[in-house]
Amino acid sequence: MKFATKIFLMFLAFNLAILIPLGIFFYLSEINMITKEITLELRNNASYSMDKLDRNLFERLGDIQILASDSVIKTNLDQPDVIAERLRQFRDVYRAYLTLSFFDINQIKIADSSNLHLGEVAPQSNWVTEVFEKHQISVAKDVYLDPHLGQPVLVLLWWHICPSAVFIKFLIS
Repeated sequence: MKFATKIFLMFLAFNLAILIPLGIFFYLSEINMITKEITLELRNNASYSMDKLDRNLFERLGDIQILASDSVIKTNLDQPDVIAERLRQFRDVYRAYLTLSFFDINQIKIADSSNLHLGEVAPQSNWVTEVFEKHQISVAKDVYLDPHLGQPVLVLLWWHICPSAVFIKFLIS
């Protein structure tokens, strides 16, 4: 074998012996660093999203409390048209709502901001049990596909102080 070939092979072996381990080391360290950066960014995004969702639900709960104490609704419980008009006004001001509905104590929808399916009984669901049977506030604990709206909805409910009504709000999820 010629001397030039031997030197070339030694140079190649020496460089491969150094470059391959260095390449592997840098590759693995970059993967580790990128993984940490992605994990941190994902945590920040998740935290930001949860904070935004929490703030949104808090605002919606405040809206429900405002509606539950609305004097127009409280004084006109026997007039579904007046209640429906007030719900429409509220929905038009606060664009977050797909529809607002008002149920009586028998779970029958007596007013709706969109006049959808009045006189129907509330569907059997988690929120119906919580609100009508347990008399609890239901804040976004139920998400389902509404058959009448054809869209997924997020349900927020407030048990009304007076003995005859419940508010329900549907939000586009």
